[in-house]
Amino acid sequence: TGLIPGQAMFVGMFAKAGVFGHMCAHDPPCSHQTVQLSTMFGTGATMTQVLYLPAGMLFDTHGARWCAVAGTAIVFVGLIFEGLVVFSAYVGADAYTAWLVLPGALITDLGSVMSSFTLLGLVW
Repeated sequence: TGLIPGQAMFVGMFAKAGVFGHMCAHDPPCSHQTVQLSTMFGTGATMTQVLYLPAGMLFDTHGARWCAVAGTAIVFVGLIFEGLVVFSAYVGADAYTAWLVLPGALITDLGSVMSSFTLLGLVW
């Protein structure tokens, strides 16, 4: 769930959109850009494992319905971050906002983890 597990697909999409395009000597996409995106997603894959603990604690204390709503809102916030990054790349200002790729992906994945935890809780 989330952006991090889809790394293989999203690295290419972000590279084509021009995220980290300021790292290319010529027109993006380039290898430096792809390596930077892959590094950020690889770091995010490790950091995502830590998100299971707070998601589980919130589920235990607040319940399935609360976590479903909160998780959906958190996914929305994370996708706003990612949309800002892609829009900034489109207008040529990605050097200032490219660092938001990892926080946006982590926020989105936290919300995804919270929402996926609630599925069985909402059924029972």
